[in-house]
Amino acid sequence: MKKVLVIGGSGFIGSHTADMLSSKGYSVTIFDRVESPWLRNDQEMVIGDILDREAVEKAMSGVDYVYHYAGIADIGEASHRPFDTIQLNIIGATIAIEAAIKEKVKRFVYASTMYVYSPYGSFYRASKQAVETILEAYCEKSDIEYTFLRYGSLYGPRSQSWNGLRKYIRQVINEGKLNYSGTGKERREYIHVLDAARLSVDILDDEHRNSAITVTGSQILNSSELISMIFEITGRKENVVFDASHIGRDHYTMTPYRYTPQTAKKLVPSEFIDVGQGILELVEEISQESENSWVWMSHINEPTTPCYGGDTGISISPVKRQDCGDSCNTVELKISNHSGTHIDAPLHFIPGGKTIEQYEAEDWIFRQPVLYNR
Repeated sequence: MKKVLVIGGSGFIGSHTADMLSSKGYSVTIFDRVESPWLRNDQEMVIGDILDREAVEKAMSGVDYVYHYAGIADIGEASHRPFDTIQLNIIGATIAIEAAIKEKVKRFVYASTMYVYSPYGSFYRASKQAVETILEAYCEKSDIEYTFLRYGSLYGPRSQSWNGLRKYIRQVINEGKLNYSGTGKERREYIHVLDAARLSVDILDDEHRNSAITVTGSQILNSSELISMIFEITGRKENVVFDASHIGRDHYTMTPYRYTPQTAKKLVPSEFIDVGQGILELVEEISQESENSWVWMSHINEPTTPCYGGDTGISISPVKRQDCGDSCNTVELKISNHSGTHIDAPLHFIPGGKTIEQYEAEDWIFRQPVLYNR
């Protein structure tokens, strides 16, 4: 049985690719900083840091194939954290490449992006272009094979909170409206993450060694069409505000093919999950998350925060925090006021701007999930 190491396998596309590899009969080990919440019984988990050379080399021992998904994947985050992006995305990948060569791994599969074709994507795009060039240079001096997977617009279950489609659907569900940064004419080749994961495993054949693969979907939609579909599937009346002033230069407006670091083959699924069906699945998933949501407090930094009506006489401080990946955080909160009168929890802490039950006491501890009514 061939052994595969999936670095960054606790995340979105990484976890789905790991699952697909397991289903295809490979022995899969996931290497990540946090344990995968989707770890299967037939998979192994190694907790480690991509910048830890010794840990990476140890995890690489006896491995036939490596998939590298680790690093900063959010374009916005990469733009605001350039040094960390260079360190994690470029240095981290280089450490993994050297470990793979040392351990005589047969092929290094690198998760890249369609942004390498364009001037967009800021430091995220730059880091992916850099690693592609670095990996090609290493392969010139060693026997290791490589495959670049340049992913297009991915969507589906397990996606991060900043994932475009998930973000749109969540706002429509929670607020009944959508504020969209763009004109509505932007076009994307969307591909469901399960289709992308299947294609990501299919490339382990000889045909795709030492090559770049563009992984996109067959369905091309503009933003207006996609947004209309979201409102229709959620049963909401369409209420969208397009704001072209915030487009910026981080995101492309059409699937790019301008710059070509290396000529790539385009791989699309012959059978695929329809965008409408994929949106419906996300709507159901996000609705379930919202119905069982804790109060979101991940952005509270100060112990004293203005509350409902602008009252600053209420002290709010986290008692307990549990990180749950990209999608949520749970906390226990201690809320104190100085008058003992009725108060509402801050509106902006509740999904959809809803308020929770009023309380009449000096101190409150929320130790159970706080539900809200849509």
